[in-house]
Amino acid sequence: MAAQTLPQTRPPSPALPPVGQGDGGSPDQRSDNRHDRDSSLVRLVRVLHRRRTTALLTAGAVTLLGGLVTLQRRLVAPLYQGGFTLLIADPVNEAGAAAPVPEGGGAPLEALARNTMRNDVPTLIRVLQSPAVLGPVDDALRARGITELPAVKVTLQAADPDQKTPILASGVLGVQAVGRDPQVLQLTLGLAQQEMLGWALEQRRAKLAQGVRFLDQQAPVLQQKSDRLQQELERFRTIHGVIQPEQEATTLRSQLEAVRNRAIALQADQARLLELREQVRQGNLTARAFIDSPAEGNRSGSGAVGLDNQALLEQLTKVEQQLAETRAQFRDDSLQVRSLMATRDQLRPLVHRKELQALDTSLRLNAQALRASIGQQQQLAAEFRRLPSLLRSYESINQRLRVAQGNVESYLRTREQFQLEIAQKNMPWKVIVPAVVNPEPVEPKLSRGLLQSLALGLVAGAGAALVRDRLDTALQDPEDARSALALPLLGHIPYQGAGTDQDAEGFALQEALRELASSLRFLDGASSRRCLGITSALPAEGKSHCSLLLARTLAALGQRVLLVDGDLRRPQLHQRLGLTNSRGLTTLLGAEPPDLFQVLQPVPGLDTLALLAAGPLPQDPPRLLGSEALPALVQRLADSALFDVVLYDLPPVLGLADASLLARHLDGVLLLVSLGQVPRKRAQAALERLQEARASVLGMITNRLRPSATDADRHPTYRYYTNAAPAGASSDLRERFRRWLEG
Repeated sequence: MAAQTLPQTRPPSPALPPVGQGDGGSPDQRSDNRHDRDSSLVRLVRVLHRRRTTALLTAGAVTLLGGLVTLQRRLVAPLYQGGFTLLIADPVNEAGAAAPVPEGGGAPLEALARNTMRNDVPTLIRVLQSPAVLGPVDDALRARGITELPAVKVTLQAADPDQKTPILASGVLGVQAVGRDPQVLQLTLGLAQQEMLGWALEQRRAKLAQGVRFLDQQAPVLQQKSDRLQQELERFRTIHGVIQPEQEATTLRSQLEAVRNRAIALQADQARLLELREQVRQGNLTARAFIDSPAEGNRSGSGAVGLDNQALLEQLTKVEQQLAETRAQFRDDSLQVRSLMATRDQLRPLVHRKELQALDTSLRLNAQALRASIGQQQQLAAEFRRLPSLLRSYESINQRLRVAQGNVESYLRTREQFQLEIAQKNMPWKVIVPAVVNPEPVEPKLSRGLLQSLALGLVAGAGAALVRDRLDTALQDPEDARSALALPLLGHIPYQGAGTDQDAEGFALQEALRELASSLRFLDGASSRRCLGITSALPAEGKSHCSLLLARTLAALGQRVLLVDGDLRRPQLHQRLGLTNSRGLTTLLGAEPPDLFQVLQPVPGLDTLALLAAGPLPQDPPRLLGSEALPALVQRLADSALFDVVLYDLPPVLGLADASLLARHLDGVLLLVSLGQVPRKRAQAALERLQEARASVLGMITNRLRPSATDADRHPTYRYYTNAAPAGASSDLRERFRRWLEG
């Protein structure tokens, strides 16, 4: 009846989510996510710490072997070094430096003839190290019976070697040689010095001779080009009738400006004469004003106006003056005034006619002069517009002629200079540091050799540790197990041995179990998970011992615990507790199950802990665990108000179906992983088996069956809290180092 109501009162446990998706909100889950993001460096450090013995032994052996090889080379076959320094560039008159270009442009021709526009130092170094230069040195050494030839190397020297990042001097080369015999080394440096200086002198002479041949080839071409341009310039002057177009253009420009200014002045005189004639015609201009106006025009440089009868104008002027004086003395009706007025009236029409005639003549003459100026201005402007194109052509021909003449002058000067330099025997390079051999060996250096051996030993040790760890497929530490299984780590049970530090080890075990109990309490839905099981991948991992210790810890913390021995093949809990196995789980699953309280056995010393033993061993445990009575019994124990936690000790997962059949009916399963013993693939296979059985895997518990420094390092802390007196700083350090090596 109970089996029929099970799906309604207690739904089956949901399928476990894929690996890596546990209870996302728990602290352990968040801790797993943080640890999953550990860098490769952290994992490497863990591997080195785990395989430190292998790493130290390999590193020590490789370092010792490297040191012995370095010492043997130092004593048997040392290498000596010597060298000298060459100055290949003139620091005062650098060939590639900017030099003043003579008029006519001779410097480019000289640069082309010398063929030294840029000094390619890397190529020069390769040439100096080649057999073309050092071949005679090797031949001379072999002729003297020397078979082991020193190695010669050419490098750029630093301008200031004391600088942190020295700058290389492109004009200074260092020649170094390395060999086993200092005397042979000195001889080699001397021969190399002679060959390099001789090669430089030969190259300089060859370049100069090549430059002379180049100049001789270019001489006829340059002279013909200069003659052709002179003839072209002569034809240009003959055709266009100009000698110096630039000077003639300047003169023509001045003439054009003078004619333009004269035309402007004539236009002003024309306007002034027209205004004067209008005033005369209207009778607004007196004889005195007429005389003064042309005078002002003469002072400005314009044309003058003159009457044909100047005496008549002067007579009129005199009469007007007398009339003015008489009016000042007499009245207008007096005889004197009337007589003068009559004379004035007779003279005024005559003078007016003469004035108009004079103004018309001046206007006509001024217009003729203005037309002549405008025509001359147009003629000069047309001639001036013709000059820019002539000037451009003239400058083009003249510029090419100057360049050609400059090249000819440069050719003559450069050829004479090259011939003088060929006759000279001055070395183009100089030895600024003579050849010296260091009496002390340079290779091998003991300090560098030992450091290299140490570095190689460390690398070899790390490699050996990685290989050793890769070959060992067992899970080594809790972090490794968590990374491999992607399960929350609920607790770690340290190794319990027969050492002298029993107090610390006991305290460590007690605290580890309390941490495990706390982790179970803080799981999501812990209040509804009353039936828990502990299993492992393989036998002999300590799951029964762990189940018993966890049950005791939970009971000691005040919880009512029922410990059920679910291993129906090799039960052990009744033996560990000193109880009987006459009745138990198999009895309750039989055809006529007794009362539950008749089967349960209280544990001596703990009132809140009871044991349900496995009972008599059945013939077919999977058939019994797969019966309909099992889920009803599990539900009955879970619903019982007598117990807060029902803890099942399950058999191993791999190789048996018992654990899968029982685990699917529990609220949760804890997977025990024995570090250093269980292979990674076996633990993963056990987890997959539980997932296939739809068991709710809450997390994992790790333990150790062999001593490890990971657990031993916890003991000083536990001793501190248990008030154990330390044996002294030095002894504590020695003890920790011993455990570190043993781990």
